[in-house]
This record gives sequence, structure tokens and C-alpha cells, in this order.
Amino acid sequence: MYHEILSLWEKDNFDLDKEFNNYLEKRDLSLKETVLLVRIKKDLIELLNILKEKKLIMGYDNSYYEKKIEIPIRDDISVSFIGFIDKILFYQKIDDTYFSIIDYKTGNIDTHIEPMKYGLHMQLPVYLYLIHNSKIFENPIFTGIYYQNILFNYPTWSKNLEKEKQTKLYLQGYSTDDTSILERFDPTYEKSEYIKSMSYTEEKGFGTYAKTISDETLFDLVKYTKDHISKKTDDILASKFNINPKVYAGKNIACEFCQFKDLCFMKEKDQEYLEKVEDLSFLGGEE
Repeated sequence: MYHEILSLWEKDNFDLDKEFNNYLEKRDLSLKETVLLVRIKKDLIELLNILKEKKLIMGYDNSYYEKKIEIPIRDDISVSFIGFIDKILFYQKIDDTYFSIIDYKTGNIDTHIEPMKYGLHMQLPVYLYLIHNSKIFENPIFTGIYYQNILFNYPTWSKNLEKEKQTKLYLQGYSTDDTSILERFDPTYEKSEYIKSMSYTEEKGFGTYAKTISDETLFDLVKYTKDHISKKTDDILASKFNINPKVYAGKNIACEFCQFKDLCFMKEKDQEYLEKVEDLSFLGGEE
């Protein structure tokens, strides 16, 4: 529901109640789900109000929602890589297109992309790959890649619930280290009211917890992602589907949500133990 409503809210004559009810007409809800809808709609209204406020101060006046991008990745055989991006915000300046990517998430968010060394946590890097290797923009210029939290539980003990809710809706991810670009996307970036942990001063530069990416790192990140996709494509075409679940930093993350554990032939010896990655030096360029 959130994905559908959030893909429609900027359209002319958008009617929340109408779209909300249209979505529900297609579904048979349980009593529990019906009760939950009361809170879901209230939270959705608050989220839309915040998005409207941000739009008034943000300099990115164009957007794509649920954007499908397809990239051919083999010349000798028909193989494509297809992705769907929840939200792309952008603005055009002559031939250049400045863009930010936003992906909606429920629950806790982990923004670490260092595990991409092993092919893990690659969702945000894959989105960048899709943008830079497609024709969606003629000359794309990176501003940010973010997750935005939706449908989360509020702590009942919070002394400032409204502040807590606003903070939960902050974008979480990586921004350009070029302040002249970032400022148009987030005019409050010096003490951001939009991006989590983002701060900046002329004297000290970006704050300790601000996550930024240089153009050099961006290039290396997209190239690494492209090479990884190409290698895995070759493996699939060669029917290489080895059972080798990844144990990252001591945790078997491959089998965590698997519904077929009882049917799997996985043995202890099949597990691949991976060391925790602390930085992006494996990309070959700047950390």
C-alpha cells in the first residue's frame, strides 16, 4: 500500500481516501489487518505531510516512482539485468542530470555497503549501477543513495514522540561530498533536517557520522558492481548453484530468513566464513 500511495501522491488531483480505498478493494483483510489500517493510514498521512514540506525547500523538482530499468549484459546471448527503483529525485541543468535514489524500508535499516566485497548488501550499489549503465539520464551526476524508513514501531517510553517520529523518517545512506551539489537537494545539510547524521561546518567539513562518497569512490563502486553482476551471470549460465551460505562476521546471514531450511542439503562444511569488512579499500580506489 505504501509503495502504491507514495508512487501516486504527486499526481494532479491525487485523492488519498480514493487511492487508499481502491487498494483495499482488491484485498480480503483479516480483523487484525483491518484494525492495523487505522494506524497505517494515520502514519501515511503524517509521512505525506513531511514529504510535502520537504518538497517546498528541495531544489529537485522532477521524480520517477517505481522506475523499471533494464540493461543488456551479454552480447552473445539475450541476458538482461532488471531493477525497480522506488523513487528517483532529479533536476536538469542543461545536459547534466543531478539525481538521488530513495528506497523504502520497513524495520531496522543497515546502511553499510562494505560487505559488497562478497556480493552482500548490494541494493544501493545496484541502483547506482542501473542509473549509470542505462540511458535514463544522458549525463547522470550523483547526489545521494538512501533508504527511507516506513511502517516502524514507535517507542512508548519516548519523552518526545513527535521528534522521534520525524527522526525515523530521515533519509539514511550516502551523500555526495560536493556541498555545492548537496545544498540544492538538502538546503539544511549543515545541520540536516532531512538526512540522518548529516552535518557540515566550513572549519571542520563534514561531521564525524556523516556518510559521504567522492566521485572517485563512486566510479570504483559502480565498476565493482558491474564486474560482480557479470561474474554471477557467467556462473548462472554455467549452472553453478553451489550450496555455500555466507557466514559474515560470525552470523549465517544467508539462511536467516530461508523457508526451506528443513529441505536443504546444506552441511556445516558448506558454509563460507567471511571476515568483517571495515572500509571500501577493496574497490581499488579511494576509501
